[in-house]
Amino acid sequence: MNIDDRLDKLKKITPVEAPPFLYTRVQQAINSLNSTAAPLRWRWAFAMSAIIVVVINLAVITRSGHTVKSNDMEQVVNAMQLSSSNELYHE
Repeated sequence: MNIDDRLDKLKKITPVEAPPFLYTRVQQAINSLNSTAAPLRWRWAFAMSAIIVVVINLAVITRSGHTVKSNDMEQVVNAMQLSSSNELYHE
């Protein structure tokens, strides 16, 4: 079977009539759903976990504010064999 024959079958598709008042029935079903709030225990748990995350972030930020000693930096540079020159090869 050729692909054109298969695609020609799509031309035979006709639109289907929607039942009357379908939209109003869908709207009524949506409006009849009860929106329930989260339990109080969940809300408190979320608030406490958010506060804990903020406190941990602030603690990490304040403790990481110390400066790195130049001696430590030199040890890292020497250990990684880094160079400040623009030479590509060690000749």
